[in-house]
Amino acid sequence: MNRNEIVATPTAIEAASQFVSIGYQQIDAELARYEAETAALKQRMDALAERREGMRQQACNQALPEIVERMTTHGITLEQVRAAFAAAKPAVTVIHKYWNPETKETHSGRGTLPGWLIGKTGKGRMGDPRYLNPDWIAKEDAKDAAMKEAKAAKAAAKSKSRSSGGSGAVEAPASNVADAASNDAPMDGHAPSISSSGAEMTAENVAALDVTRGGSDAATNAIASNLS
Repeated sequence: MNRNEIVATPTAIEAASQFVSIGYQQIDAELARYEAETAALKQRMDALAERREGMRQQACNQALPEIVERMTTHGITLEQVRAAFAAAKPAVTVIHKYWNPETKETHSGRGTLPGWLIGKTGKGRMGDPRYLNPDWIAKEDAKDAAMKEAKAAKAAAKSKSRSSGGSGAVEAPASNVADAASNDAPMDGHAPSISSSGAEMTAENVAALDVTRGGSDAATNAIASNLS
């Protein structure tokens, strides 16, 4: 007999069965414990809900006499109260996603589905297109168009900001050059004087200064004489 061969002896089979049985028992015990805890939690929640409803009813009973007294004092009728409630709570039109094309019945697609809608729903615009409410489709189309318009406006504003920033960067050096030229221009047609204690200037500096300032030959000669 091969060493690696496992022989299923009656003892081994019985031990495996006991192991499986113990595993099932542990799972069943754990499930029973969870069920008991769930039942206890539900009982506690029901008790809290009942207590809350009792407190609300007590508060209503205390407030009603004062409300009736105020209504009587000011001559307020029930019709006026109903009208005030209607004005305070404007009707909100709810457009359901699905509809029955035959009966025109609508449904949101959430919760328990009616028989005519089972197997017809899907995420987004998926599902049977015949059962998509046309009003819901129109609302979604308007929403998508508004989002695209907002994105386009944002992109246009960003592009405009970038283009204006680029033009400002190009124009800045030109203005700086103009300012520098105006600062270097001779005043009253006289060339600036250079003292012997100033910075040393070469012939090349003089020539460059003459070209930059567009000075006359007289101004250049004056500078040369000061250097000598």
